[in-house]
Amino acid sequence: MRLSVLKIILLLLFITSQNIARAKKTSEPVNSKPSVASLGVLIVNVYELDMASNSFYADFYLWCRWKGKVDPLKDLEFTNSEEQWGFTKTELYEAPLKLKNDIYYNCIHVQGKFRHNFVLNNYPIDEQKLDIVLENSFYTSDELIYKADLSNSKFQPDISIPGWEIERFYTSNTKHVYSSNFGLPETPDNDKYSNLTFSVSIKRPLEFFIWKLLLPLVIVLLSSLGATIIYPSYIDARIYAPVGALLTTVFLQQGYSSQLPDISYLILTDKIYVITYIAILTGIFHAIYTANLVKGGGDEDIKRAKKLDKLYIVVTVLFLCISTVSLYYYTL
Repeated sequence: MRLSVLKIILLLLFITSQNIARAKKTSEPVNSKPSVASLGVLIVNVYELDMASNSFYADFYLWCRWKGKVDPLKDLEFTNSEEQWGFTKTELYEAPLKLKNDIYYNCIHVQGKFRHNFVLNNYPIDEQKLDIVLENSFYTSDELIYKADLSNSKFQPDISIPGWEIERFYTSNTKHVYSSNFGLPETPDNDKYSNLTFSVSIKRPLEFFIWKLLLPLVIVLLSSLGATIIYPSYIDARIYAPVGALLTTVFLQQGYSSQLPDISYLILTDKIYVITYIAILTGIFHAIYTANLVKGGGDEDIKRAKKLDKLYIVVTVLFLCISTVSLYYYTL
């Protein structure tokens, strides 16, 4: 009997000691401060911007400085990279260099294709932001954070992208949240991962818009309006001019559309072409109406047709001016 009581007392003492140990462990402050890795980039080349496939190629050097045993470059991912078979990452040092104050350093040379969804609402006077997005999906933001080395990150001043002007270089730091635990019950759905983006802002020069798009359309519109200068009795010539302008406009639109991806919205160029189509179709209907008017060949009919020609020119020019101003302010 005494032995049983002794066993019960010992068991109670053991349980009490375990509960006290757990309480102490829970009350102890947890060092939740994540490791910080400083990332910098030098972009040496950007080429083969392809709007049809929403992609571009980049060549750059990426370096990292950090403390601790965790190598931030080991599990680094380029989340918007494409064609992994042609994507290269070459480490400049076989092992990280140890600097002063227990800081480690390494640098990699990266060449590859990156995905970029071009926003073409204002094409061909659009501005684009080419992003290189970095993330470590192994360590959460509670364990590892990427910070940009702002003072040393930049692009080479001699970079040239045909058809574009380079505006500026900047970075952004966010936390990426995955909406799934990837089938692991012990993993929460709201884990956050440090995400760092290096961006180059580019824009098309205004000369591209004037000489590549606007000038051909102005010539086509002038040829269509020029039909009103022809004597009203020359019916065939007055009709052929706007019809030829219409066919030319269709071919011009197909020429630029083949260089763009399939999009479901109207871009600035489409709106300009819609205005052009309206002006040219109005010219065709005007030519048909005046042709019927002067069919009899009377002098009064000729004079009336000439008055209608002047009215048509004034209305068309006003329509083009108002539409252009409206598009300009809408684009701004």
